[in-house]
Amino acid sequence: MRSRGAVLDSGDAWEVVDLDLGEPQPGEVLVRFAYAGLCHSDEHLRASYARSVPLVGGHEGAGIVEAVGPGVSRVRVGDHVVVFVVPSCGGCRWCSVGRPVLCTTLSNPEIGYMRDGTFRFSLEGRPIGAHCMLGTFSQYAVVLEESCVPVDAEAPLQIAALVSCAVVTGWGAVVHAGETRVGDTVMVIGTGGVGVNAVQAAALAGAANVIAVDPVAFKREIAAKCGATHQVASVEEAAAVARALNPSAGGADVTVIASGTTSEDLMTQAFAATGRGGTIVVVGLGADFNELNIRLSASQLAVSERRIQGCLMGSSNFVRDIPMIIAMYQSGRLSLDHLVSNLYPLESINTGFADMLTGRTIRGLIAHVS
Repeated sequence: MRSRGAVLDSGDAWEVVDLDLGEPQPGEVLVRFAYAGLCHSDEHLRASYARSVPLVGGHEGAGIVEAVGPGVSRVRVGDHVVVFVVPSCGGCRWCSVGRPVLCTTLSNPEIGYMRDGTFRFSLEGRPIGAHCMLGTFSQYAVVLEESCVPVDAEAPLQIAALVSCAVVTGWGAVVHAGETRVGDTVMVIGTGGVGVNAVQAAALAGAANVIAVDPVAFKREIAAKCGATHQVASVEEAAAVARALNPSAGGADVTVIASGTTSEDLMTQAFAATGRGGTIVVVGLGADFNELNIRLSASQLAVSERRIQGCLMGSSNFVRDIPMIIAMYQSGRLSLDHLVSNLYPLESINTGFADMLTGRTIRGLIAHVS
C-alpha cells in the first residue's frame, strides 16, 4: 500500500513523499495514525544525532489498528492505540524489574528496521527506516505489537498522541525519576510540551512550591494554569525563589531539566539551584549526543548528597502509566486540551518545527485526519 510521510534524507529539511508500505509480518501491526506530535527529539535527530538515512520521522502519536500480522495478541483491528518509543520484550532483566524503558532487546531507533532485520517502508525500491521503529510522520505505519498500548476509544486521539511522549515523560520525570514528595519544592526548567506536564505532575504529587522557568511569557502563563505557584524567566531568578521558599535545603528539592537542549551552563545553573539532598532530573538532551556537558564539583556533590538522575520517557512503565494518565484526563484531574497549540497538515511539518524552535507552541501536532 501507499502512505504519505515525512522523511529525513540527505538534506536538512523534512521531505514529504509518497512511500510504499509492506504488510505486517508476524508480531506486527498496521496503524493508521490520526495525530503525530512534534517533539524536540525529532529536531535533534534532524540536526545532529547519528542516524541512518533515509528515515521516516516521528515517535509520538496515536491512531487506529487497521490490520495485524500472525500471532499478534496485544491488540485487535479497530483498537485505538498509543505508540511508545521503546518496544519492551517483557522478559529481559529490565522488563522483569519494571523498567521497560531500558529494554534494548528489540530497539534500534536510529535505523528503524523490524524484528527480522528488514524494513517495511520503501521509496522507489530503496529501503526506508522508521524512527524508533514507528514513523508516526507517516499516515500509515507497520509497528511491533510491543510498541502499542491500547487506550479507551472514547479518549480523543489528539490527546492520546500527546500522552505517547510529552505527557508521560513530564509526568514520570517528577513522579518516578524525581520521587517528588508532599511538601517538596519543585523547579521545572523549560515549560514546553514536556515541562508543562512536569508542572502538573508536581502539583498533583503535593509539592508545596512549583517553580516554572521559561523565557517565553505565554509558556509561563500556561504553566500557571497547570499548577505552577511561581513563574520566572531565568534559572537565576528561580534559584533565588527556591532558596527563599525552602531555606532548610537551600534550593529546590527536585529540579527537572526539560529544556529543548541541555548545555553545560544549564547543568551548572540547575545544580546550583538545587538544595541539599535534592535531585536534578535530566530529561532534555544535549545538542550533540556525545557532548560532555556536565562539569560539576565532586566535593559539592558528595557533601550535599545531591543526585543527578537521567530520565528517558519519564522512567515510565508505559503499559501501566499511559492508560492511567488518560483516565486521569477523562476524569478531569489532568488538564491536557490547552497543550495543543496548533494542528499542522503533513505538508507544513517544517513550519511546525520552526514554530517549536522559536517558542510559539507548547505542542504542535501533525493532523493526519481531516
